[in-house]
Amino acid sequence: MSDADTAVIQAVLDGDSERYRELVARYSAAVGNYIYRMIPNAADREEVCQDVFVKAYVNLSQFRFEAKFTTWLYTIAYRQAIEHLRKNRLETVTLDGHDISSAEDLDAAHSKQESAKQVRDQIKRLTTEEQTVLTLYHYQEMGLAEIGQIVGKPEGTIKSDLFRIRKKLKQGLQRQFAIRAGVDYQDKVSI
Repeated sequence: MSDADTAVIQAVLDGDSERYRELVARYSAAVGNYIYRMIPNAADREEVCQDVFVKAYVNLSQFRFEAKFTTWLYTIAYRQAIEHLRKNRLETVTLDGHDISSAEDLDAAHSKQESAKQVRDQIKRLTTEEQTVLTLYHYQEMGLAEIGQIVGKPEGTIKSDLFRIRKKLKQGLQRQFAIRAGVDYQDKVSI
């Protein structure tokens, strides 16, 4: 954990509640980016992000300085997103592809968009937990141990989950490609 986080957290715990704004400013974009990948509705995303920071503030005295603050915060974000999805029975959204450069020709841009759509379609089929693990590892660039702390699983389980998730995505993409190409998926595509 950074010394800056420690100093701010300690100041807030000592009664300087205004200093909490520093943590919100420092981490709101990262938490918002994570929540964006989980919650489809913009108003709901904003509400969940606010709930994450309110819950973190209210429970700041329970924070153990042994772990990173971001791990603790992402754990709260994960639980808030899950709670929101369960409460509202919403279908999760997928990870967005990257913007297409205007320098690319139209055919290449269309192909890239179509590929990104196919990946998003397959990711949409993952469970919320699978999407979370994938998002935290590939987009938030967290380590296996930190992801394990967030979702409440051992590091080895997260490693095998990532392997299984990637395999599941690959199989789904191959199945989609075979169907679009008019190939019998079971007979012609090996995995």
